Amino acid sequence: MKAWVSHEDQEDLGTPASGSFDCYGAIKAAIKACNAAGGGRVVIPAGDWYVAGPIVLLSNVNVHLKKGAHVYFSHNPADFAKYGDIDCGKHGKLTISRWQSNDCLNYSPMVYAYGQDNIALTGDDWTAILDGQGGFDRMLLPYKRTLAQIGITLNLRRIDSAQYVNRLNARDYDMIVTSFPRSGDPIVSPGRELYSLYASQSATQVGSSNSMVLADPAVDQLIDGLVQANTRDAMVRYARALDRVLQWGDYMIPNYYSKGTPTVFQNRFGRPSVQPVYSEGLDTWWEVSAKPLTNQQMSALHQLAGGQ
Repeated sequence: MKAWVSHEDQEDLGTPASGSFDCYGAIKAAIKACNAAGGGRVVIPAGDWYVAGPIVLLSNVNVHLKKGAHVYFSHNPADFAKYGDIDCGKHGKLTISRWQSNDCLNYSPMVYAYGQDNIALTGDDWTAILDGQGGFDRMLLPYKRTLAQIGITLNLRRIDSAQYVNRLNARDYDMIVTSFPRSGDPIVSPGRELYSLYASQSATQVGSSNSMVLADPAVDQLIDGLVQANTRDAMVRYARALDRVLQWGDYMIPNYYSKGTPTVFQNRFGRPSVQPVYSEGLDTWWEVSAKPLTNQQMSALHQLAGGQ
């Protein structure tokens, strides 16, 4: 990181973060140096930068991201309770913030300023990114690094929801992260939903799930055969053939899957001894206590009722 004293001479001030993968110290030192010199710009150059803490702006300082600069903030909340001005003991060092129009002490936001004047946070263009690593970033970044090893550059771009919907409807994208609706978990009996997922008729249809814009006569024929199959054996043959064709086309790259659905609940509910195979079966639960019970109390109730 380089701290520029002014826009004119662009004198460099040393801001080392020796041996540190975390750029928090370097950015903080650059902002402090600019502020002490009377103002200027802290320029974050192109590249990927990890920051385990907030960027705290000081008076008369412009933090500017150059084209291609991608700042990844830590996704660990504890990193934003380390550097505040107010020591709250076991709760960390917090900052003055607001919650529902009330002043309070809280974790720092990723970019923070309090009582400062003439501050700015700017970037060259849309490739200058402050990234809170929400959503799928933590899953996609390893994929990005893997592609880079074989000479392929992957740029991740996050846009607002309205723009995303417009671009999705217009099929204006190279790749997107999405999920597919299914008739069961796993798919117990594939059927007419395949037309919305893979058929030519849905390739450019607004609202369809054919996000890869697939229009292949062979796929259409296999879907027709599967939907019109009169026996299970025929359905299985068409389903396996469709699966081979779709995999051969490399239309999708799986991110992850979860075997089962993690469920957290209070000790207030009874459940049948036989559980559904493809569902959590929440509609088969019943309340046994208005308040949560201890594990021992719950076990005693289960033994009496013969439930699970």
